[in-house]
This record gives sequence, structure tokens and C-alpha cells, in this order.
Amino acid sequence: MSKVAVAQTVHSLAKVSGDGQQGPANTRLAKPFVVSALNQDGSPVAGVSVSFSVTAGGGLLSPTSDADPCAVGSSVSSIASYTDANGQASVRLTLGSQVEHSINATIEGLEPVAFTATTSGQASPHRLTKVCGDSQKGLVDEQLTEPFVVSVSAENGAAIARVVVSFAVTAGEGTLSSATATTDANGRAATLLTLGSEAGANTVAATVEGLAAVTFTATGEKSALASLFDTFLGSGKLVALPDRTQLLQNAPNPFNSQTVLSYFLPEPSLTRLEVFSLTGQRVAVLHQGPQQAGYHRLHWDGRDAAGHPVASGAYLYRLVTDEAALTRKLILLR
Repeated sequence: MSKVAVAQTVHSLAKVSGDGQQGPANTRLAKPFVVSALNQDGSPVAGVSVSFSVTAGGGLLSPTSDADPCAVGSSVSSIASYTDANGQASVRLTLGSQVEHSINATIEGLEPVAFTATTSGQASPHRLTKVCGDSQKGLVDEQLTEPFVVSVSAENGAAIARVVVSFAVTAGEGTLSSATATTDANGRAATLLTLGSEAGANTVAATVEGLAAVTFTATGEKSALASLFDTFLGSGKLVALPDRTQLLQNAPNPFNSQTVLSYFLPEPSLTRLEVFSLTGQRVAVLHQGPQQAGYHRLHWDGRDAAGHPVASGAYLYRLVTDEAALTRKLILLR
């Protein structure tokens, strides 16, 4: 819906619920902030974008619906939410360390609706829990497809933000994308493991000071491609051809400015390598045309087909050949 259509349709924005809550610092409030978009007759208007923003207190906002329990870092100081069939839009607040918090809900052209919340006391970390990523398998020397995700909670079960979690490789000689991570508004923190060079068990311990550690396991496996003398074609060294099409995990992942997407072809093929949003919208075509058998790699700079930088988040990249169609997920963090 265009901004002009919104201004003509929505007459007022009304507060529904969630105002005046309080809770310990760095914990999520029990109830969302809810507003309702109304037309001139007082009837609800669906499909309208409402902007919520933290104006004081340093809190973090996140969507009311936690659609992906493994998502990390989806908390910001401003967020948009669309009104539902009842004309209502909502958002969740994780308190900061300051006492007084203020949040505004706005639609362009209308008076904002203000919410307040108060910090009372400090919640202490009570439990560290594994959330996602345990018991994966992957190729040696390759990064796993999913991160190891933990959550930190208070004694009452409330998630705690801004807690530093340490990660350490305890077996397998792999490497981590980050040795420390700070919990987000959902109390979650994550790291990615690149498996060690030997097949077998890899373990990673996650720790928070004063709490019992949790351990993730992963298994490194050798592939037929391990017989490659050198993985880069054109280096002047003899290279064994792969026995099947493989799409490797991009590296680095997550990435900021540029990442490398690599794949193996067992024989010459027409190929297409594309990047999609999680909703299936094509973002960029990195290659389309014939390629020889062997190892190939392409760079993506986080821009769409028109050359515009795309937003941070998760994306899918898909390799289509004469005999296979393979998809993996990557993460862009700006």
C-alpha cells in the first residue's frame, strides 16, 4: 500500500495494550505493545505499515511472532509491523539498562502513539541452553551449514539480552567464526564451526561465567573430493575431477562485503548460480552458461541485479546444472 493510500485511509492510530510495564534490565517484557489503525468511521484498517521506534532507554525491539527459533540478531531500535485483519500491529521490547523507556508507534501524517516502560532491578543469568545446530555432519575443512545457537535465561525463564557467551573448540581442531558473542533480544547467541581436517568428532563448548557449560557435537566426513591435489583450477597442479556435483558452503559466512561461492562439476554442463531471498524472490544471477568440469568459484558482493546493496539477513543461493539442483543458505551482516 502506498503512503498516499495510507494517509487517505487511516484516520487515527490508537493505543490498545502493553503500556506501563516494568521488568528487570535486559529482559523482554511479558506483553507486546499493540496499536490499532482506524479509518474515519472507527473501523480497523488492515495491511498498514506501523513504525515502532525506541526514543529513550536503550531497549531493543523485535517482532511479536518469533517465526524462526534459531534466528539470532533480529533485534533493533526501530522496526515496522503491518496491521492484521483486526487493524492491529504490535512489537516486543527488551529493556535496556536505563530506568525509563519510551517507544513511539507512528504512521506518516498521524500523531504518534507513545508507550512507556520501566526497568526494575537486574536479572541474573541462571541457565545456558542449547537451541539449534547440534549433531550436524559436514565435509572436513568446510563450514557447517547451521550455526550453534544457545540461549541465556533468568530463573523465571525470561530471556536475557547483552550476556557475553564464550565458544571454544574442545575436539577436532576446527575453527570458529567467533569465540565470543553477545545475546540478542531473544537471549540468543551463536557461532559457526569450520570442521577440522580429520574425519571424526568435533566438539564445541559454550560457556557463560557462573553457569554450567553446554557442548555441541559435529561429525567431519571425507569425500571423494579429498583426493584433489589442489582445489584451485588453473594453479598448474594436477587436479582429480569430482565424482558428483557439489555446492559448497560460502566463505566467509556470515559475510559483510564479499563472499565466495564454490562448487564442483563432474562433467561439462550448462550452469546457473543465483541468489534468492527467503521468500523466493530472485536477487542476483551470478553465472549463467556453459562451464567445464572441475572446481569453480564466484564472488558475490551483496548487491542485487541492479547493483544496489541488499539488506542484512539470510539468503539462499542455488546451483542448477544439467543433472542437479542444489541450494544452500548464507548470511549477510552489514
